[in-house]
Amino acid sequence: MKTLNYFSIILFLISTTISIAQPLSINEPVSKMILDGIIRGVVSDSKSNVPLPYTSIVLNNQRDSSFVMGTIAAEDGGFILEKVPYGNFYLEVKFIGYEKTIIPDIAVTTEQKEKNVGIIKIVEASKQLEEVTVTAERSAVEYRLDKKIVQVSENLNAMGGSAAQALTNIPSITVDIDGNVSLRGSSNFTVLIDGKPSPLEGSDALRQIPASAVENIEIITNPSAKYDPDGLSGIINIITKKSALDGVSGIVNTSIGTGNKYRGDFLINYKDEKFSAFLGADYTDESRAGKINVSQMTTINDTAKYVDHSGSGPFTRKGYTFKGGIGYNLNEKSSISLEGNYGYGSFSRSSNENFKEYTIPSSIIKYYKLNESDSRYEDFYSLTLNYEKLFSNKDHKLTSYLYYANEWGGSDEHIDQYVTDENWNINDPDPYLIYVNEPGKESELRFQIDFSKPIGTEGKIESGYQMRNDQEKESYFFNEWNNDLNDWIDNPNFTNALVFRRNIQAAYGLYANKLLGFDYQLGLRGEYTFRSVKNDKADNPSELERFDYFPTVHISRKIGKDDQAQINYSRRIRRPQGRDLDPFVNYMSPNTVRVGNPDLLPEYVDSYELNFQKGLGKSWVSLETYYRLTHDAMTRVTEVKEDGTRILTMDNLNEEQAMGAELMLNFIANKWFNLNLSGNMYKFQLFGTVMDADVSNSSTNYDSRFNANFRITPTTKFQVQGFYQGPTVTAQGSREDFLMTSAAVKQDFFKEKLSATLQIQDIFGTASSSFASIGENFYDKISMKRESQVVMLTLGYRINNYKKQNGNGGGDQGGENGMDQGGY
Repeated sequence: MKTLNYFSIILFLISTTISIAQPLSINEPVSKMILDGIIRGVVSDSKSNVPLPYTSIVLNNQRDSSFVMGTIAAEDGGFILEKVPYGNFYLEVKFIGYEKTIIPDIAVTTEQKEKNVGIIKIVEASKQLEEVTVTAERSAVEYRLDKKIVQVSENLNAMGGSAAQALTNIPSITVDIDGNVSLRGSSNFTVLIDGKPSPLEGSDALRQIPASAVENIEIITNPSAKYDPDGLSGIINIITKKSALDGVSGIVNTSIGTGNKYRGDFLINYKDEKFSAFLGADYTDESRAGKINVSQMTTINDTAKYVDHSGSGPFTRKGYTFKGGIGYNLNEKSSISLEGNYGYGSFSRSSNENFKEYTIPSSIIKYYKLNESDSRYEDFYSLTLNYEKLFSNKDHKLTSYLYYANEWGGSDEHIDQYVTDENWNINDPDPYLIYVNEPGKESELRFQIDFSKPIGTEGKIESGYQMRNDQEKESYFFNEWNNDLNDWIDNPNFTNALVFRRNIQAAYGLYANKLLGFDYQLGLRGEYTFRSVKNDKADNPSELERFDYFPTVHISRKIGKDDQAQINYSRRIRRPQGRDLDPFVNYMSPNTVRVGNPDLLPEYVDSYELNFQKGLGKSWVSLETYYRLTHDAMTRVTEVKEDGTRILTMDNLNEEQAMGAELMLNFIANKWFNLNLSGNMYKFQLFGTVMDADVSNSSTNYDSRFNANFRITPTTKFQVQGFYQGPTVTAQGSREDFLMTSAAVKQDFFKEKLSATLQIQDIFGTASSSFASIGENFYDKISMKRESQVVMLTLGYRINNYKKQNGNGGGDQGGENGMDQGGY
């Protein structure tokens, strides 16, 4: 009954949004001039016939070339000019990297009020130089009303790596030496692939996707109400490469690197007027050497206990994915498609660590050795059924999808602990042996339906409904070796099982229009959530039932010809996972255990942004300012018991704040040199208590990056990039700074059918990380160093002159207005 009540409220919110929007329609002319003419058409590439979204369309008076009106082509390349006065005109069609095209002699009269200019094919801007074509390249970053789009396909330093590595030099994003990704300082973000959910989450999903399969990446720091509100810092939408040519085409890539690193992938496409299909696969086998040094101090009464240990060992990632799909155009306005993938991924590490444990003032010294091997593995698959129905025009449509994903796997950990002498020579006839097995499986079912319709001449409404059902089952088996029985014995103190269920019903409404030169979009999303966590050792499940609302506001204004300002707001949520809520003890090391918190609440963030972009000819500069206020912030904390055991758990702090600015410059000196610089600085503050101790803290955080591109010859490119991340603080500690520099060169052969890219990662060996944790009676210092100066060679081959699809591929979830500030 409560579900129905909450759902009724959601539907009421949508209907209210639509009813408010209706009176804003403008159906009457603003003057006595007759303004009922219509001009429509479609813009496409002259060679590939691919639609070109966001093309500039300007209508001028034939008599004196005065400006009449203008618009921007939609995702499908289509455009429509409404309220055109009677007269004779010509169209001016412009797009970055293409020649300007003029469509003359367009007459709008009482006898012919509507004019369809058909398909306008525009030609890429190029010139012949010793029979080699030099083509203009796309801008590194494009801005939309609610997102920025970063071109990745030309990032040479990402070749042969994962999508996580491709993100290394992208504004607003930081990536550490382990491939863990943060968006504006937060690791809590949502990953989408072509606008759809991923069977893997966060950094795990990004590490699985090959960079060679990525066309561009959408960074959505303040998503509209149409998107899931999950992910405090926003959404990273990976747009994969798609073929634009009819017939069969494809691309094949293979990479090899020093230290046993191998990657490969292929994608084959078929397309005709009614039918399309694709088939692809990728494979990864990478090993990276690593070192670790740890110093721990624990105070118990008047005694300080110290544990120092160091070790080394390889970190290995392996995996593969098969993907495929078919699409069919039922008629001119309806299409259906089915896509799926199946994959396997694993991460393993092994280490040999030497420990020295002593106390002051007691001076008790213990030496021992830990040989540890840990592996995580998972199989996964997902299926997506899509349907689209167009109505009277491009903005009046109905779309829906049904998505199902399943994942199963687990982890195995072996820990062998030996007593040694002071030189770590083993003299232990009865070592302590542990085997931990964590099998698990989870599934996700989603259904979403979206409807959009134009209102008046400039307005648009959107609404939709979404159902999400998540289930997760995990078991934890802790086994100790018994020498007398010569067998593994289960330890019931640590062995348990968990069942996690969550059901979400959501609906949203959006209204977009123009007012006094401003483009604006208002949204509201309502969600009902039911959550249940059941542990085998608990009598009753821990349940949560709640209703949340998520408003969004996006406003933009064009200033002059090339400048644009934006202001936006969104409310978002981070939901606890099953492991965060499990109240039973999980073993981690001889001195550390992990315990969940069943009372852990979701955390919410209010996110505000004010952005400005200014064109400087072909170059541009942008300034993005932001303020993020997090309520009930979920934070990992450490507690030390009287016996010295450390307990890791999760708790809600009172509040976190982040206020900062990001400055980016894209400088295009000439056709052979392009430089992209960016810097981000923000003030981070946290407020709260942990175990009755005030942990309020603050820091000024900053990072910077550069990306320099040189076109040495028409077929040779060189790229060097660097990234620096400054130090920061946490609730119980700090993290030191991080620096990495990479370079790459790319050579094309046979009219760009074959390419070879040679790159070196972490040229100066500076990519390392160091963390400190400090509490009332403990101190930890951890330093890690990964393999540096890695050399990778990547070969790519295009089948049948494979041509990437232009546009952003992310659907129509962004705004109408864009800013593409040129290429070189």
